[in-house]
Amino acid sequence: MRVRGFLVCCAVLVALLGYAVYQFRLPVDADWHGGATDQQRLLIRLIDTIGGLFMHPSDFYSGIDRLYAHAINQTGLTDFGWDADPGAKEGFEILYECFRDTGRPSIVGGFIGYNTLLRCLERRLRYVDALKRHREYVEQTQIAPLFVVGMFRSGTSFLLNTLARDPQFRFLRHYELSFPLPSREQELGLEPDTRHVDLQNEIDFITTMNPWFSAVHLLTNDGPEECVYFFFTSFRSLSGEMQFKCPVYTEWIQKQDHHIAYETYANQLKIMQHLDNDVIPRQWIVKSPVHLEHLSTLLDTFPDAKIVWLHRDPAISTASLTSLTAHLRALYSNHVDINEVSAFSLDMIERLLKNGMEGREHASSGQIFDLSYGSLLADPIRVIEDVYAHFGFELRDEVREDMIQHLSQNPQHQHGAHRYMHLVPHEDELRSRPGIARYYEELRTLIL
Repeated sequence: MRVRGFLVCCAVLVALLGYAVYQFRLPVDADWHGGATDQQRLLIRLIDTIGGLFMHPSDFYSGIDRLYAHAINQTGLTDFGWDADPGAKEGFEILYECFRDTGRPSIVGGFIGYNTLLRCLERRLRYVDALKRHREYVEQTQIAPLFVVGMFRSGTSFLLNTLARDPQFRFLRHYELSFPLPSREQELGLEPDTRHVDLQNEIDFITTMNPWFSAVHLLTNDGPEECVYFFFTSFRSLSGEMQFKCPVYTEWIQKQDHHIAYETYANQLKIMQHLDNDVIPRQWIVKSPVHLEHLSTLLDTFPDAKIVWLHRDPAISTASLTSLTAHLRALYSNHVDINEVSAFSLDMIERLLKNGMEGREHASSGQIFDLSYGSLLADPIRVIEDVYAHFGFELRDEVREDMIQHLSQNPQHQHGAHRYMHLVPHEDELRSRPGIARYYEELRTLIL
């Protein structure tokens, strides 16, 4: 009853504020000065105020067994595969407790948090079921994806979106990342595949609640997206740290052996490849900053992987991550401490660079192709030609022309400017961190 009342409140408020929301959805600059502006937070605050008459955010978390039962009811599946990966269950239960007990969630945040956890459980159930049915293919198949890695705001999305224009590559569409595997009935053609529709509904909700988010990170339905979501299947995901203030989860995830997380990640790619039914499987291209933190594990899992590492000043990346994390957490809570987020972001950047620099020592000669952010922006087509030549891909003339057209039609800041330079930490603070200092020292020609 209370959840129904909350949804009614949302519907009424969205209708009343429809015109204002329409204005918000126009290209808008995203800025963060210690908190979102009153105008930007108006819709969430109104929902919280009225929804608070009917319920409390903790009402969404009335028991973890209820959440398990909800996921089972949604999928018709019962095996979470906890025996094969006890750490996955532990990670999920830590996330559940964090969403319920920390971060001072708003009512909107409680609603989003509950559905995020539900989605993760459904993902887990469908993965375990699909693995049983496709185990032979998974065990007999080897894949060597092209990984685009780099810190936040280093041009990884720009490069991936352009490479995705080439039909020889298989990229992960956003709806596939949110709903990686169809249900058994959808796979057999007994039910329509509604994953596109389900994701679009969520994108519409997020951009209504946070209309300036498109300037920070553009959300599309079937366009390329970061593969970081795949790690939610094993409940070892950097996104879990970013989306919600959860120090216990951050501490826990750093102590985990991520080999099983990468095995689960690889299995999902293999199952999707099997379902594609391509006579000759296409080359996978994926991207996420998280791979830097676990580069050695990635190389253990994918010994023949191809890696493009984009480089930019860590100070810029830290500021961008601070802004992105603050905007993400603002979806869940009305109390986002920008100083706490800045400290979290600096720790995260050091983790990525420290482990990335150590991991690259295990790469074979030529396995990593280093690029500077500046060279990518200055002449993207020439840089892409260099990537193709380095890894032995053929760049056909018609694909090159399509990439040029794509770049001309999608200029930078098309959906609003993401402003974060006021959050840049002092260089001395960065160089005092050993992991970041090594990066500055050894790769400075690619950073400047």
